[in-house]
Amino acid sequence: MRNYTHFSQEERETLYDLLQIGINQNKIGNIIGKSSSSVSREIKRNSSSIERKHNNSPKKIKYYLPHKAQKKYKKRRKESKYPFPLKKPKIFKYVIGHLTSFECWSPDSISGRIENDIGEKISTECIYQFIYSKRTKHLELWKYLRRAHKKDARKRAENTEGCSFPAEKIFLSDQEKLMKEKDLAMGRAIVSLD
Repeated sequence: MRNYTHFSQEERETLYDLLQIGINQNKIGNIIGKSSSSVSREIKRNSSSIERKHNNSPKKIKYYLPHKAQKKYKKRRKESKYPFPLKKPKIFKYVIGHLTSFECWSPDSISGRIENDIGEKISTECIYQFIYSKRTKHLELWKYLRRAHKKDARKRAENTEGCSFPAEKIFLSDQEKLMKEKDLAMGRAIVSLD
C-alpha cells in the first residue's frame, strides 16, 4: 500500500494534460504514481464549474484546471489549520467545568450543548483526544467519565474505577427509595433479605 501524498502543482498540470489527451484515470494514476481513486478524488474536489449558454439555457460544466485546483487546495489547507479548539480559554473552561462537574457530563453531552451555551463548537472526538492525551495525563480526566477507562475505551483497556464522586451512592439510594414507594403504592409486599 502506498503512502498518501498531496498532489503537487506539477502533478496537477500533468493530470490536466493527460485528461486533455483523453487518457483514463487508471492510466493517469500509473503515470503520475497515484492510485486511480486519488486521481478521481482530485478531479472531483478541485474541478471548477463554468457556466456555458447552450440554446439560451445556462448549463454548468465542470472542468479541471490545474491553477484553480491548486488555489482550492491551498484554501482548504489554510482553513483546516484552525487552532486546536481547547486552546481557546472559553472552550477549555467550559469543557473542564462540565467534565469535572457533579453530574459527570459525557463528551457527547458537552459537544452537543456547547454551541447553545457559549456559541462555540467542539467535536466529541476532540474532547476524547484531549482527555487521553499525554499532555493532560497528570489531570486524570478519564476518571470523570461515566465509564472511566484509564486508556481510551476504543482500545479496550478497561479500568474498574467509575465516576470519582461519592454521589453515585446517593443517587442509587434515592432510586431504591422511589422503587420501594412505588411497590408500596401498588400494594406489593416487600421482603427484605437482611
